[in-house]
Formats: sequence, C-alpha cells, structure tokens
Amino acid sequence: MFLEGQEKRVYRTSCRHCHCECGVLVTVEKGKVTRIVGDKDNPVTKGYVCPKGTATRELVNHPDRVKHPLKKNKRGNWEQVSWGEALQYIAEKMLVYKKSYGAEAVAFMQGTGRGSWFPLFVRLINAFGSPNWGEPGWAQCFVPRLTSSFFTFGSGAMECPDIENTRCLTIWGANPAATWPAKWYRMLAALRRGSKLIVVDPVKTEAAERADLWLQIRPATDAALALGILNVMVFENLFDRSFVAQWTFGFPELCRRLEAYPPEKVAEITWVPVESIRQAAYMMVENNPSSIFQCVAIDQNNNTIQTSRAIALIQALTGNVDNPGGNFAPMSAGHLNTFDTQIFKPDLLSGEQREKRMGAGRYRVLVDEKALGGGAAHMPSLWQTILTGSPYPVKAGIIFGSNPAVSWANSNEVEAALRKLEFKVVVDLFVTKTAEMADMVLPVTSWLETDDITDSLQATYGDIYVRQKVMETPECKTDREIIFALAHKLQLGEFFPWKNDAEYLDHLLRPLGLSFAEFKQKGIIRVPYKYHKYMENGFDTPSRKVELYSLILKNLSYDPLPYYAEPQESPYSTPDLAKKFPLVLTTGGRVIFYRHTEMRNIPSLRRREPEPFVDIHPATAKSLSINDGDWVAVESSRGRIEIRARLCEGIDPRVVQICPGWPGKANVNYLTENKHCSPDMGTTPLRGLLCNVYKIN
Repeated sequence: MFLEGQEKRVYRTSCRHCHCECGVLVTVEKGKVTRIVGDKDNPVTKGYVCPKGTATRELVNHPDRVKHPLKKNKRGNWEQVSWGEALQYIAEKMLVYKKSYGAEAVAFMQGTGRGSWFPLFVRLINAFGSPNWGEPGWAQCFVPRLTSSFFTFGSGAMECPDIENTRCLTIWGANPAATWPAKWYRMLAALRRGSKLIVVDPVKTEAAERADLWLQIRPATDAALALGILNVMVFENLFDRSFVAQWTFGFPELCRRLEAYPPEKVAEITWVPVESIRQAAYMMVENNPSSIFQCVAIDQNNNTIQTSRAIALIQALTGNVDNPGGNFAPMSAGHLNTFDTQIFKPDLLSGEQREKRMGAGRYRVLVDEKALGGGAAHMPSLWQTILTGSPYPVKAGIIFGSNPAVSWANSNEVEAALRKLEFKVVVDLFVTKTAEMADMVLPVTSWLETDDITDSLQATYGDIYVRQKVMETPECKTDREIIFALAHKLQLGEFFPWKNDAEYLDHLLRPLGLSFAEFKQKGIIRVPYKYHKYMENGFDTPSRKVELYSLILKNLSYDPLPYYAEPQESPYSTPDLAKKFPLVLTTGGRVIFYRHTEMRNIPSLRRREPEPFVDIHPATAKSLSINDGDWVAVESSRGRIEIRARLCEGIDPRVVQICPGWPGKANVNYLTENKHCSPDMGTTPLRGLLCNVYKIN
C-alpha cells in the first residue's frame, strides 16, 4: 500500500467490472490512481482494457459515492453513523426477525458474483438459517447454461471455446464486441487466421457484420434452431459417427426426438430460412474443429435449460468436446475456487429450512440442494411471498451488490415488494434506486481497493490472476470484511474463522502451498491445456459419457431430451394479445460503456452513450410516423416506458430491441414479466415478449 507522499508506482492487477478479467497496469501517485492501461504481458487479454476499466478512476473518486455507513432517520433523511453502530443495529434487527418469525423472514439478495465474496455471502445465509438466497444470475445469467453444460458433459465446456485453434466459430446469443471485448479481439484474430464465423442474433451486431453466415432469429426460438441444425446433421449423416458411438449416451432417443424438427418446420418457427439452417450445419462440419460461444440470451427465455442443452448437443454430435479447436473442458489451478462447496457450506442449512425455500418442489434445477452452490430461491416466488405473507412472512432484506428495483423482471412488482419489507440493508458504492428505499446503506470497496484472486471460468479457463489493492477509501470495506463483521455480530463467528481478507485468501490458496503475499509476487498461475481428458475416466456424468439423454433431468422428473417450447407470449401462442402488441421485444441490447445497471453516472462514459434507445426498423418506424431520435413510448401488457427511437436496418421489421439497465422512465423491466418461468430453472423470459411502440407528441 502506498500512501500520501510516496513516489509513483505501477501495480500489475486485473479489472473486475465484468468477467473478462482484463489484466491492467494501474499507476498510483501519492495515494491517487492516475492511470489505468491494459497489461500487454497478460497472456489472455494481451493489453486490452475497455472504457469501463479505464473509467474506474472516476468511479472511485465520484462525489456521489457512499463513503460512510448511512442510516435513514424518522424524517426519511440519511444520517452518517459509525460502522460499529451500523453493524450492531443490523444484527439486532435480523435476530429479532429470526426469533419472531424464523430465519426465513430475512431474505438475502445479491447481484453479479464478481469476486470471492459471494460464496461467503451464501455461507452467511446458510449459517443464519435462511432458505431465501436470491441471486438473479442463478436463474437468469450464466448458471442456466453452465448447469446445462454440466448435465451434458460433466464440465463447463460450453463456456470455453478454444478460440485460438478453431476453424469455425459460432457466436450464439451474444455481442462480444460490447460484452466480452477481450474475447472479441481473440475472435478477430481467429478470423484473420481463416476461421469461419456463424452468428445467431436477431440484430446485425458488429459480429454479425463480419459473419460468413448470419442467422437472424426470432427472439427466444433458439432451441428450435439448434434442434433443426441437429436434424440436418443426423438425417444427412453429417455427425461424427465414431465419437457418437463411443462417447455419447441416448443417441437413438435423440434421433426420434429430432424427427419432429425438420428444417422446414424450424424455419417457420425461427424466421431463419431453410437454406441457412442447412448451411449452418454443413459449415460447422466442413470446417472442423468448430466451437460455440454462447451467452446471456440463451439464459433468458421460458425454456433455458433445454435451449442450452440443444446447443450443446451440436458440439457432441460433431465430436468437438475437449478437443483442440472445439469447446474445452476447463481445468482447475488447484485452489479453492468460488464455486467450491467448502466455501458455500450448503450443509449448514437444515433440511427443514431448505424445504421452505421459495420454488422448492417446483423449480428443482434451481432450488435443489444438489444444484450449483447448493441451490437458490426462486425470486419471482419470493416477491409474491413478501407481498402476500404466504406461506410465511418475509420482513427484511439484506442486499449486496444489486439494484433489483431496476435490474430484475417486472419492476412494478419488485418495487412493491421492496417497499413492503419492513427493514432493508443495501451494500453498494452508490445510493441506487434500491438503496433509496433502504433503512441502511453500507459503503463497499471497488476492485481498485480490494485484494482478490480472479478465477473466472469464462475468461481464463482455469488460470488465476492476482487482483491487488492499490488504494483505499478510509471507511469503505470489502464485501468480505462486511460479511465477517456481520457474522460475528450475529454470533456466527465459529463458521468464519478468518480474521481478515488476507487470512481468507491464504485459505483459498493453501492447496497450492502459497500465501496471498507470495501469489502477488507471481501475479498469475497458468494451467496448461490438456485435451481429451475424458479418455482417462470418461465424462463426469452418471453414464460417464456425453449425455444426449440426461439422466440427471430424468431423475428430477424433467424431459431428458431437449425440446422447443413456444414463448407463452408471442404472435403464435397469443394471437389476440399480438393484435394489441404486434412487435416482438428483446431486451438484449448491450453497449460497451455500461454493465447491467452500472456506470451510467460516470461522466466520460455517459458522454459517449448519453441516452437509452429502442432499435426499430426504418420501415416499421415509417409506418408509425417515427423518425430517428424521436421520443417514443413502448408498452407491454405490464407497463409503459419512454425512450428514444434509433432506426436500425439490421433488425427484423417485426422486432424491436431495448438495452436494459437504465433507471427511471426508460427501465425496460417495467415491460418484462416474471410469471411464465422456465419449468426447471424458474428463469423469467426477457426475450420474445410482445409490445407496441408509438410516438410521444
């Protein structure tokens, strides 16, 4: 740590605004960060860092940043209090609710799990005894497709395309130029080497502009498209017969299922031409090895597990599993990673309490104790419980790193539920829309003020990097420090034996025989790729093979084979509703300057993307007397927002797209719904909804 008066020093660390984990060099002069640039010696990101990373200098010094614990007084104004007073007050309230109504009366919520704190948060919840841990990502982002990959391959292979060795890359439901820029630069290098590119997206993104084949899909019909491609591969004998015969389970059953998805039928469902569906299958096979990069769009429909499974089976039938150029089964560096059950400690939660978890018995892939992280509560069910008091009262909410009033589906219901809670604590950097409703706000550190170990499966495939504290804001604490302190106030210290962050990080590295101080000297631990690992002991699935027919899903009483389910709100399933709301809405728009609800208060970024917009085709706009830049209203059966129109040639005239994360009248989640959830994961559909658009006079 370098304080006032010391000379300039450059730190090698890693950014944490997103999951790219970009290696950066941070210059600190007299305790102030003066420069953030990409680290050209980082073996993965190779000098790249996006505008969010470099703008962190503005974030840490922002005048609106919360720098002291804040408590709302009886007049509704914020008062600064000490950490001791804040933690004591929170713990006392939590224990009163637990004694009066049971631990389930306290709900715990969090946002994106960026860093090693979030499994400790879950550990705290389990030790406290509450079954109600709500994390939107567990049902809405990353975890659905990761779970599907584990069901199929016994690993997170679908998160790890071997970009450097592939000859055909498919980008499915992602805009990496905006959301995975460090990966996008690796993809561009693959294209320069001659790799083919297929892009599946309803909008002509930067990736689609460069694609050899762009499949302009109707939002939320991805499962049908994947099944159509599989149909072509099977019935035109394009699949890898040797791999399928030796290493897959359930091929005959899959073939029978695929008979229902000829490309002609799939074309009608998806709006993708028959010839393009066939071309995709042939391109993947003829340019072997091929790989698939999928992302959040796959996680946000009414059938997310089966959608992800259908896409994964393309890799299975082409034999592109854990092979050079295919989808690589990631390896561990040997430390205790952030998904380790030794950290989560799901066994601390009793079976009796687990049965009270919202969604139990219904959304078993999400809620079951064998689910990733020991399972999570189903948030739409929890909102209803808060509002109705049934089957039990929920009185308090502890919210870390999340702004659910803006970021979670059906904002009208979410806001009502948050207001209904008697006591709310928010841990964040700013007083967000959610924090405005809180009784207590605790100030947290940014990544520049935090020591940590980066182990993003999605970015590093097993490598781990150091993140080191380069500055401090005196009264801001790390999420871990807050969790440790709160645990002790709740008399749960026996479950948290670490005195501070350093001891905890040493604990994570102990299997490697390293301390965190020693790891900081190394900076990175690389895990050499080892392909075809399944040759030794098979795949980590019940059959020890790639499960085209999932025995895990069968045992959970779900369909073991992928299938397509029409969105429960669409031009075909609800034609009467479509007369009033004729346009298909996707909330998939992303820009590089913001992540989720974050960074819109950073001046340099806001200047580059100052306003929210809805992408609409010029022909559609003309028919509605809308010009580029006009303020328009977008309505669904649930609500109305106001937003700028942006004319976009690269979108289907029947579709509009809105970027999520904007607060106020532009919050797209006033339009989204959370009633027709995926039957296994409980995912709320954020793609393929119905809306109308009209000009505001």
